[in-house]
Amino acid sequence: MKKYVSSLSLITGLLVCSLGFGKVGFAMDIQEIKTESGIKVWLVEDHSAPILSLRFSFEAGEKYDPIGKEGTADLMSMLLVDGAGDLDDAAFDKAVLNLSGGIEFNMTKDHLTGQLTTLTQNRSEMADLLKLALMKPRFDPEAFSKVVDREVQALQAQEKDKYDIAYKKVAATLYPNHVYARFPTISTVKQITIEDIKAFHQKWIAQEGLLIAISGDITAKEAEKLVERIFGDLSKTPKEPLKREIIQVDGKGQVVKVDLDIPQSYVSVTQKGVGPHDQNWFAQVIASQIMGGTFSSVLNHEIRELRGLSYGFKTGISIEDELQTFDAYGETKNESAGEVVSIFLKACRDVQATGFTEDQLSKAKTYLKGHMPVQLDSNKNVSAFLMGGMQENISADRIRQYDQNIDSVSLDQLNQYTQKLFVPESMLIVVVGKPEGLKSAVADYSYTPPKTNH
Repeated sequence: MKKYVSSLSLITGLLVCSLGFGKVGFAMDIQEIKTESGIKVWLVEDHSAPILSLRFSFEAGEKYDPIGKEGTADLMSMLLVDGAGDLDDAAFDKAVLNLSGGIEFNMTKDHLTGQLTTLTQNRSEMADLLKLALMKPRFDPEAFSKVVDREVQALQAQEKDKYDIAYKKVAATLYPNHVYARFPTISTVKQITIEDIKAFHQKWIAQEGLLIAISGDITAKEAEKLVERIFGDLSKTPKEPLKREIIQVDGKGQVVKVDLDIPQSYVSVTQKGVGPHDQNWFAQVIASQIMGGTFSSVLNHEIRELRGLSYGFKTGISIEDELQTFDAYGETKNESAGEVVSIFLKACRDVQATGFTEDQLSKAKTYLKGHMPVQLDSNKNVSAFLMGGMQENISADRIRQYDQNIDSVSLDQLNQYTQKLFVPESMLIVVVGKPEGLKSAVADYSYTPPKTNH
């Protein structure tokens, strides 16, 4: 079941993808395959164990929900494993369990994603089960009622979830008329019928926009056959053209308070960011690392170490097909919320005035190049890493050149970009809780530190 991604988890997940193009890329032999049907596949062979992880991504996300029936895509993704073909829910689960495999689906704003996990000896049978789920889902009434109930319960919980509240407030403030600002409600979910689910499935599950990432015990020829076996009979194109409308972010220096009776306020900062194809992408990655990437970063030093106001205040990069943002976030006691916002704003002004140092740049580069490989310790993680690159349309060569690209960022380039990035007048700050002192924090937007040479 999809839970709307909080600012914290969204930023963390996308930062992992961003940083994942690390030193491991040089040792990773990424094979690029195009199948007979034209399906794009990235493969990393690993024959050390008889296991395979196959990830797939359709351009069939929540943004395509019918107006007034938001939640349709979510419900469909949950129902795809609740019976297919002649197998009802229990029989389908048993078939997967008997093969010691796994099939899962997840829904985001842009994509229906999923994963097939299987032992080498059972991959043909598991492939057929995944194909059955994609081609002939049952959408049984009993299963439908269950997932509706689960979705309603999740939405009820979200009404008191500070991360979810902040996420939706950011959307409503920055891009209220964009499809990304449409969310399921209890009312819209209860309007959805099984026929709506079937129509969404028939309209959007197609080969156009389909991406496949595989890691494990399989050769390139075997991978091509496996992909064709699963996905080769899908419709070539969706029933409607895929569309994108890029969001232009401008927070206009707003500070928005959302009242929620909780002991700690959640502070969420959103700023215009750049995507992986922008010339300043790697400067942005480094800036994020220095400002709030670790406990020794600028913000954590000021907020956590010196004043003990938060367990951690972090920064990250959020990337969706139609939106790129640079974000900061953290929690603090209600009575210190205004102080934390003020410290953050002053830190931004200080960076604008003095820039980062050569020592900060050097340490960030070392961290970025060396940290991520330890996280790519399984076929599941490698296939997720590959899929992140594919969804952002990053070339395999660029992955291999990650270290070079990080090293190529000079101190001048970094500090020139920070002049655009750490600008309070174009940020949006959302604070959820019972925050105190925000009025004085707003006044700090006009704070101007003394300029020094760097």
